[in-house]
Amino acid sequence: MTRGLFLTALIASLSGCTEAPTDLAPALPVAGAPLPAANFDGVDVDGRTTTLRFADLRDTDAELALVVVSGGTWCGTCRWLAAPLDVVVGPDTATHLHRLDILLGDHHNGAPTIEAARAWQALGGEAAVAADPDQISFSLVPHRAALPWVLLVDTATLNVANTLANPTTTALREAVAAHLETKPTSAPLIDGFDENEWALLKTTTLPSAPPSITHPLADDPAAATLGEALFFDTGLSPIGVACASCHQPEHHLHNAAPVGEGASTGHRRVPSVTLAAHAPSQLWDGRAESLADQALLPLEDPTEMASTRSYVARYVLTTHRQAYEHLFGAAPDTASWPVAGKPGDAAFDALSPTVRETIDEVFFNVGQVIEAWERRLRVAPNALDAYVGGDLDALNAEQKYGLRLFVKRGCQQCHWGPRLTDDAFHNVGFPGRLVEGARDRGRFDVLGAGASARHLGQFKTPPLRGVAHGVFFGHAGRHNELSEVMSTYGWRSGDPGAVVGTREPWLPAFGETAQWGLVPFLLTLTAERVDGPD
Repeated sequence: MTRGLFLTALIASLSGCTEAPTDLAPALPVAGAPLPAANFDGVDVDGRTTTLRFADLRDTDAELALVVVSGGTWCGTCRWLAAPLDVVVGPDTATHLHRLDILLGDHHNGAPTIEAARAWQALGGEAAVAADPDQISFSLVPHRAALPWVLLVDTATLNVANTLANPTTTALREAVAAHLETKPTSAPLIDGFDENEWALLKTTTLPSAPPSITHPLADDPAAATLGEALFFDTGLSPIGVACASCHQPEHHLHNAAPVGEGASTGHRRVPSVTLAAHAPSQLWDGRAESLADQALLPLEDPTEMASTRSYVARYVLTTHRQAYEHLFGAAPDTASWPVAGKPGDAAFDALSPTVRETIDEVFFNVGQVIEAWERRLRVAPNALDAYVGGDLDALNAEQKYGLRLFVKRGCQQCHWGPRLTDDAFHNVGFPGRLVEGARDRGRFDVLGAGASARHLGQFKTPPLRGVAHGVFFGHAGRHNELSEVMSTYGWRSGDPGAVVGTREPWLPAFGETAQWGLVPFLLTLTAERVDGPD
């Protein structure tokens, strides 16, 4: 059956359906297993550091314990469970429950810490929070179940009475009420979505302005004007490569090639910078902490723009001197500066400290003004924005089915918020490329001594706002169809030998139906550029 015929038949079968199809619900494990004898570092309900034990659940007055296993603050589907217990299960039921939260990661998806436990607790929950860096929780839930995992535990026996993976508020309340033999608190569905699902969808609404930063020129129109000129200026590079050579306007500020092409062929796909100002870190591995840092890295990279800070500073003060002086005051004389040079080069290192500092300052200012321009980039609302804004007809039946798959299967673990990304780092099993004869290790190589095995093969979650414009996908650009991306997520294809590290166990598992069904929804996620602020 062709894709078109398959989807036509699928949508016909869903005609008039407001509830999600039954095949969207993740398989649940068999209940009845005892909790392991495990101790965790964590914080008690008052935020004090302590040791938390499953065995201590016996000492509570409640007959049922709610054990919430969460990825941490990065996990969109988990965050509704950070609310107080009476909000999660209802005020009447909450009085019969005891609660323990277990974290699998910090906000970057690194190993959970006491600080991560406190950050989770600060979201509003009133529970003790345990950090689980050894991932003891994995023994309680079958492989590849979407987060959060919620265990209902009999406090008398410490046996698991029921387990739910990525539950809705309705499903959780019904499971708790069934065990306690009480009536669950209910809430109306919104176009087939439960209250927690709809609340998470509402977070996708795009704000107009990026977060504030402290640099005084960050939102200066004149700085943005100079930054735009420099972004498109091939003169910053001795080989004639501009920022816009890879971040091409006709391709929504990324490009139509699998990887970047500058002085040589790169090994990672070029991300769009259209909404990069909303991100707390930049690049696939997060090694740039700001847009200004990111703008400067390619300039001195011998595989990208193959320039140096002395070359850039001389060029800017010659070609853009008036605009530069308008922002930064009188520019220094460059006559004694080497034509090219950066730290580590003999010509640069031989300069006096004062001259080196002056060149560094000009180079730094180049990054600041490019950042100022990128902060002004805006995009138009898309069909999803209209839908979550209340226009329930903004998506057609095919697109709604894909959205339900997206929500029910757990894609919103990582793809949530205004740009549909958690800005954390994950190993999703996408194939990479060779870097100097070895596989790209991603986040692992950025963290250095602070890296652990879990960082191996981690890359930043790409924003899905704008994915409809993509030509190649994944950190290495190894997929050129969204259906291929979905197939890799469903673990139906791909080259295992090209994957570094261990694929995360909470990734959604789905077959061909979901792989085809997700694509129409993803194609609604446009990010058409519009004029920024005046």
